[in-house]
Amino acid sequence: MAAPMLTNTATSKKSLKYALFSNFLVVLLIAIVTLTLIHNKSGVDIISSPLLVTKCLSVWFIFVHLVLNFTFHSPIKEMQKYKPSILLKTLGRGLIVSSVGVVLFHCLAVLFGAPFFDKTAETFHFAMLLASTTVLPAVVHLGPSIEVWIKVFIFQSLDTVQEIAVFYSVVCSLLGSWCGAAPIPLDWDRPWQAWPITCVLGAILGHCAGLLMATLYLWQQWYRGNKSKLV
Repeated sequence: MAAPMLTNTATSKKSLKYALFSNFLVVLLIAIVTLTLIHNKSGVDIISSPLLVTKCLSVWFIFVHLVLNFTFHSPIKEMQKYKPSILLKTLGRGLIVSSVGVVLFHCLAVLFGAPFFDKTAETFHFAMLLASTTVLPAVVHLGPSIEVWIKVFIFQSLDTVQEIAVFYSVVCSLLGSWCGAAPIPLDWDRPWQAWPITCVLGAILGHCAGLLMATLYLWQQWYRGNKSKLV
């Protein structure tokens, strides 16, 4: 896969500031909540209660990205243009697209080896978390436009800090979930090898790694005096 290229002609220092701060904040919040749910003394962790923890993580991702978009990636003047009807319409489209993503990821997980008749709830919850780390951020930050998604993910033509962050986080989430399946068939008989614990953790780690990669990439472009414009 070729490295994505920026296409505009000037760099917005304000946009870069928003991106650096918000991306690091998201990674920090995700890490804190994930570590708390994975290992705690209350008995509710990802090994003993995988469905509950996966569901909580999915909701957390949705909340964080919604707050991220409307707080950091949207300047105050632009936020004033948003009307409740527009926000509700956008949220409704996002929920529809995300629901389709859950069904698609569930089918893909089965095609890639997930149990077909057994552990359907586990597979569904994994698909829900994967959708919340890929489809949901794309809808929130890029909108539901298929043309924009094709431009970002197929042609890798990135014009804004949002497109860069979404591209890296989505791709790394998918790669992380795929790599997370590697320990499952091994005959170590460890509790954490149960489906889909390692895939869930892989998706989360991949999402965080993608945001950090996007942040480092943006910082590199700024440091080197790149003249691409990030809106």
